[in-house]
Amino acid sequence: MLVMTRRTVLLVSLLLALAGAGCGASPPQAFEDREELTDCGLVTLDDTPPSPAELEAEQCLRTAVANQTTVEMRLVSFTVEGDEIKRYVRSVSGGLGPVEIFTDATSDNGGKWYHSRCRGLDDRDPTGIGCQPVEG
Repeated sequence: MLVMTRRTVLLVSLLLALAGAGCGASPPQAFEDREELTDCGLVTLDDTPPSPAELEAEQCLRTAVANQTTVEMRLVSFTVEGDEIKRYVRSVSGGLGPVEIFTDATSDNGGKWYHSRCRGLDDRDPTGIGCQPVEG
């Protein structure tokens, strides 16, 4: 049940993020210029239960957001066709919100890069809530 909830939340949030401003097939300049942050690890969202390392990565990100420290967690999910969607979820300070998400959907047919800032994290999944697209 938890796995289905994680997947459902991811799909809904991914659709919302993809509805925002697209940055094209090349990474946005903000991604290329982003500051290197402490790496929380990789989370793969699929039909399997999360591993201890994935749970630790999620907790690392949540703790950083709560403590207003800077980290980055990588998140991978897959489309129905099996195309890989990569996200870089970052705890950042100031600006438009404490969570920044870069989404690389270029492996999906017609996919683009997306950049958004969010006011927080979803309680059930390491995806942003209250996200707004970043222009440019």
